[in-house]
Amino acid sequence: MWQLSLPVVGFIGLIVFLIFLLSGIPIAFTLFIPGFLFISHIRGLNTALNTLAREIYTTTGDFTWATIAFFVLMGYFCLHARFGEDLYILFCRWIGHLRGGLGMATAAACTGFAAIVGDSVSSIATMTSVAMPEMRKYGYDSRLSTGSIAGGSIIGPVIPPSIPFIIYGALTQVSIGKLFVAGIFPGLLLGIAFVSIIHLWCRINPRLGPACESSGCRERLVSLKGVGPVIALFLLVIGGIYGGVFTPAEGGAIGAAGALIIGLVLRRFTWKSFFQSLLDAARVLSMVLLIINGAVLFTRFVAWCNLSGVVSQAMAGLGLSPTATALTILFIFFALGFIVDILTLTLIGVPIMHPVAMALGLDPIWFATLVVLVLILGTLTPPVGINLFTMKGMAPDIPIGTIYRGAIPFVFAAAVVIAIVFLVPPLATWLPGILR
Repeated sequence: MWQLSLPVVGFIGLIVFLIFLLSGIPIAFTLFIPGFLFISHIRGLNTALNTLAREIYTTTGDFTWATIAFFVLMGYFCLHARFGEDLYILFCRWIGHLRGGLGMATAAACTGFAAIVGDSVSSIATMTSVAMPEMRKYGYDSRLSTGSIAGGSIIGPVIPPSIPFIIYGALTQVSIGKLFVAGIFPGLLLGIAFVSIIHLWCRINPRLGPACESSGCRERLVSLKGVGPVIALFLLVIGGIYGGVFTPAEGGAIGAAGALIIGLVLRRFTWKSFFQSLLDAARVLSMVLLIINGAVLFTRFVAWCNLSGVVSQAMAGLGLSPTATALTILFIFFALGFIVDILTLTLIGVPIMHPVAMALGLDPIWFATLVVLVLILGTLTPPVGINLFTMKGMAPDIPIGTIYRGAIPFVFAAAVVIAIVFLVPPLATWLPGILR
């Protein structure tokens, strides 16, 4: 039995978790091993074994996680049906003739595709192969091309259906449907900010993004054909969830089935691509579920150590206002985002910090929206943002310093949007407030 107090043991457990994480051990094991060992010490081996079995059984059987499964499957059906290419062609036809237009089209297409697949990394991989050759063809500067891809991809996890919001809602019992719609206005603001940055950048230095030839009216109308069914499906899913017609899990199932049907009708699927979609989705979901189970075990240990209560008391002891405390919590999330990925940080940080925010009387929807915005900002921020390294992996000939410089304007733009949402809470709370 430990001679130290439980909160001290809890903080030691967090330090061990970070050491495991930085040592390169797979994330699931960085959660399972410390969680199991520390529960064994504070509650005994039998309790640890019983907790391990109970949490795995309960978590795996929780229908809430089916929401993630269906939306991930929908995303991979869309990925292998090449809907990302359709989105890029659409935006290129309509705004590609403007100065910096291909960059704007890329950012917009990345946003739409990342929203569909729910994953910024997949969006970067797809759009790099689709958009990068086109931008190089017209002499776009590498800073602008990489920045528009990496920047545009972070908007997807904010716009519904958002995987981070699903996880946040499942952990805190905040309505997933309300979290979905809470991200709409902030996501649109991010899109407007990024397009404005590209436009301003190219006005200051026109050589960064030369204009390409204008498309005719017929070409623009034809470009709508490929994305029309997908947009209709997206609106059906989100509208159905928003209107209370079906639950988020049911919406995900409808979306996955609809994406498959559209792909078959458009003759985008072969047997190989169909089974590859299933395989990719199964691979991602097995990884996610393993991490979720590990995180649930670890957060059980954290809860027994009452870390949320200790953190809440510490925050109160600082004498800060609720707004200043919220700002402090968001800064902690942002700082940890440099070394911990979004999924793990959400699973570990939210169960600790959400009760603190609720004890301060903060709006749960507003706070959740800000947390997700801060987490995605961390993926884009040099020097360790995961989206930047994904971009480097997809474009190995571009120096990492160039990718950093391309991301910085988008980081500042995203920070401004986060500040606006922080100062104007109705941007995140108004739509959920009228949700049935």
